[in-house]
Amino acid sequence: MEKDMSQLQKRSEEHVLVAEQARAEQSLALAQSVISQDYLSQLEQHEVLKPQLSEEEGFSLTGDIRIFRVLRLVQENRQAVLESTTAAYAALGAANSSLFFYIQSSGIETALFIGVRGQAGAIMGQRNGELLEEVFRGHFPGSRLESQSGDDIKAISSALRGTGAMEEQGSVTAVTGVPGLSSDDRSMFIQGLERFIDASEGKRYQALLLVDPVSPAELATMRAGCERLASLVSPLAKTTTAYNQSESRSIAESLTKSINEGFSETHTEGTSTSKSRGENEQVASESTGRSIARGALNLVGAGVGIAGAAWAGGALLTELVGGIGLSSLGTSFIPQKTRTVGTSWGTQEGTNRSTATGTTRGSSTSEGETTTDGASQGVTHTIEHQNKTVEQFLKTIDCRLERIEEARSYGGWNAAAYFVAETPAVSEALASTYMGLLRGAASGRDAHAITTWSDARAELPRKWLSSFHHPRISASALTRTDQETRNWVSPTVMVSSREAAMLLNLPRRSASTLPVLEAEPFGRSIQRLDGVPHNADTFRWESPRRVLKLGCIRHLWEDLPQRIDLDLEQLRTHAFVTGTTGSGKSNTLYLILHQLLKEEIPFLVIEPAKGEYAQVFGGYEGVNCFDAGTGRGTGLKINPFRFPVELHILEHIDRLTGIFCVCWPLYAAMPALLKDAVIVAYERAGWDVGTSTHIGTGRGVSYPDFTMLLSALEDVIAGAEYGERLQGEYTGALCTRVRSLTMGINGQIFTADETGDVTLFDKTALVDLSRIGSAETKSLIMGVLVMRLVEYRQARAEMNAPLRHVTVLEEAHNLLRANHAQDSGEQGSMVGKSVEMLTDAIAEMRTYGEGFMIVDQSPQAVHRAAIRNTGTKIALRLPDEEDRHVLGGSIGLNAEQIREIGRLPNGVAVIHQSGWLEAVLGHVDHFDESADGKPLPPSSGRVLSGPKVQRFRKEAIKLLLWPYVPGNAPDIAFLESVIGNWPEGNGRLFIIEAIHAYKHKKWPAPNDGKAFYEMTRQLGDISGLRRQVALLAAKDITAADLFVRLDALVKRSLGSMCPSQDITLEQALLYDWAGSDNFKRQQIVDAWQKVARPAGNSGS
Repeated sequence: MEKDMSQLQKRSEEHVLVAEQARAEQSLALAQSVISQDYLSQLEQHEVLKPQLSEEEGFSLTGDIRIFRVLRLVQENRQAVLESTTAAYAALGAANSSLFFYIQSSGIETALFIGVRGQAGAIMGQRNGELLEEVFRGHFPGSRLESQSGDDIKAISSALRGTGAMEEQGSVTAVTGVPGLSSDDRSMFIQGLERFIDASEGKRYQALLLVDPVSPAELATMRAGCERLASLVSPLAKTTTAYNQSESRSIAESLTKSINEGFSETHTEGTSTSKSRGENEQVASESTGRSIARGALNLVGAGVGIAGAAWAGGALLTELVGGIGLSSLGTSFIPQKTRTVGTSWGTQEGTNRSTATGTTRGSSTSEGETTTDGASQGVTHTIEHQNKTVEQFLKTIDCRLERIEEARSYGGWNAAAYFVAETPAVSEALASTYMGLLRGAASGRDAHAITTWSDARAELPRKWLSSFHHPRISASALTRTDQETRNWVSPTVMVSSREAAMLLNLPRRSASTLPVLEAEPFGRSIQRLDGVPHNADTFRWESPRRVLKLGCIRHLWEDLPQRIDLDLEQLRTHAFVTGTTGSGKSNTLYLILHQLLKEEIPFLVIEPAKGEYAQVFGGYEGVNCFDAGTGRGTGLKINPFRFPVELHILEHIDRLTGIFCVCWPLYAAMPALLKDAVIVAYERAGWDVGTSTHIGTGRGVSYPDFTMLLSALEDVIAGAEYGERLQGEYTGALCTRVRSLTMGINGQIFTADETGDVTLFDKTALVDLSRIGSAETKSLIMGVLVMRLVEYRQARAEMNAPLRHVTVLEEAHNLLRANHAQDSGEQGSMVGKSVEMLTDAIAEMRTYGEGFMIVDQSPQAVHRAAIRNTGTKIALRLPDEEDRHVLGGSIGLNAEQIREIGRLPNGVAVIHQSGWLEAVLGHVDHFDESADGKPLPPSSGRVLSGPKVQRFRKEAIKLLLWPYVPGNAPDIAFLESVIGNWPEGNGRLFIIEAIHAYKHKKWPAPNDGKAFYEMTRQLGDISGLRRQVALLAAKDITAADLFVRLDALVKRSLGSMCPSQDITLEQALLYDWAGSDNFKRQQIVDAWQKVARPAGNSGS
């Protein structure tokens, strides 16, 4: 019986041991699954839990979510973007804010959104959104985020849920993995998000890249759990067994003698009776428990929850649950109920007797001898067993500990990416493309998986994503049991902020509708070499200074509150303003000139193009407008040969011939011949060149003009005794140019009855040269004005004067042309020396209080000396590389800053002034022309009216028809007397040129079709009949009727000329109406010509 009980107990113990061993093995397998996350590859086989965030956690879409569309991304250094992103995400993680990217592609355009999600129920979306904007502004200044309204957020949520614009998309694919750098060389970085966007171009999809923060407390718990688990498992990694075998021998001898004698008797008698009865009932407990715990099983980022009660027993599991924290991230309900009932009774009776009597007597003797003689021999065997499975498991734990330490340093996140598309093929292709970007050199040691839910199974995952949460999946994926549980896992891994910056990786270059710009920083504030604070609003100058308020400092596409004020007195050292067309150059100059008007500092603007300054400042009191043929201002009149008597005549002659060399292509002996002719002209005007005195006729000081220069030049060339060929070349090159300056507009400008120096150089004046067609003539006028200004200031000899006048030299390359390699010959050398003479003269003007603003679109087109001698430089956008290097090199910019000048937006300029430590980037203030501009008002009485209009038109038409129909001669004297009052834009310049051609008999050939076509176009303007002719010719009438009506229209409007002129005018008007490519109209004109010829009229 006892033997059976022993065997039964032994079997029970063995059964318990087997059960405990099974549970231990199951616990170890569970731990391995948790650590290695091998369950991720099986998630799609398990149930997705139904989201109840609003009911259980108080989640609110409008209260907890903020989303921004990324409209522009500016990066200061693309190689440091990963570090900037890491720091930005760490700041958001510290605020316990989830972060996500949302990408929406229509197949045509791709939009990128960035958003934050606050802790559910805390209504922290507004605060977290503001933090995101601040962090983004701090790490990516200049980038532009557009906040999405509540309706926009709901629309995005609906699209993810499948109830919006993309409701037909029926597949969701999750990507789980830890990213790694594919190369340590940041210059070779190819893992930017733009790679994914480009690779997915043309597909319709949505993507949600989501990371949830892991708190420091959770990280600490995970660390403790991993360390405890490693301690528990580590004894199994290595087992050592030792076997010992020994042999010994001994001999012993002893003798013992003992005699004992004894007697004993015992007698006992007694009786006992007992009865007992008992009954008990116990209800131990009846309870329902609910526990919510943040599980530390997120060792690798998975949201795992296993109720400890479900795994009662098993020492390893108990340690795992207690140490690692296998508690539920979800909610666990553990009901318990105990009831115990017991009844017992019994009866016992007994009788006993005993008697004892004893006597003892004994004697003992002992003798012994022991001799030991032995030998021993032993052998020991040691066997070491290594469990590679456990060893690898310990290495995996060590990796997790390293990841936890990194997360403790930078912040930890639970991360996954989700792709929603129409079919599993598309969503899985997107997921594979994205995963390919994530894989790096160290990605192999971490779990990664792609999980797809399609069709009806995609409904619940999309509901989770529409709330910007990771889907939650039944924990059976982890436990590998069918036990019903409310614990869950999610398809996430834990990553550090460094790795999160790769998962939510900002694009490195432009993609689809997102421009990505690389910007280079400039000075963040104006620091002066003399240490004087710059900002007059915050600090006090050591001495009062006048300033020009230019704009605000700009840093990486973001305007800063610091202001840029230019020292007004520094304009005496001159300024260079440059920028391509449309970059804001004119706005900058308008802003400066408007402040000069307020400071009552007069200025002169020489404008060879556009003619816009009169339309901005021409209406201001005290502003004089001069033009050359525009009719919008007083005609400019200036004599290049006039000079102040305080200067020597030879000094003036050198400057004048130098200007001729700059403006005209002179070579060989031409400069010398021209200079000799100028001297002869002065001598003929009564000047003694040697003594610089006028010894003329006694009728006052007189100066030569271009007519006298032409006569002197012809005589000088003839007396030089050159060969016939050279004489002809010099006469053609020099005399022709000088002769052109005596006629037409040039003849009206270069005259003795000139505009006074005081009006031009001591008052505010605008000189418009935009209507002069010849570039050489523009350059000559500009050069003469600069020369006269320099001589005027030198004659007054006011040394070290404060700023008293500013000259704006627009399109400065017309006068201060750069020397290029192709100009290295004799002519280029002459031009270079002449330009240097001008630039040196301009540089000296600062001592007289004269400031020059040299303005041009291209720095390389302007002589380097002109740029070098300017103390203030304002550079707007310059697309040309050589232009950037010329400008950037003059103010000490580095290579990256020089390259940045080509990417500047309109109105943004690199600004540097003498005395500054470094250049700054500034956003120039906008000049409001409607509020601050005063255009030149139209002058009354300048436009012809009444009979003079008809007469002018008739005489002008006769003039233009003269090369083709020599009928009645035009009245040239009348035309010249009133041409200045003819409105501009109505053929006035064409008439002036025709007058010149008529006087010199330089008509176009009768068969010159291009000239005839241009003449017909001008006749339409001059006659004023274009619209009436068009209405008449378009009527459905016969050719004969058209002939009669058109002839009557011309005679009624202009009066009768000779018949041939009338018919030619009518033909020209019809040609102008028909154009060159309208076949139907050409047929009407041809029909008209068939009627006109038999009538005895002849065309052109």
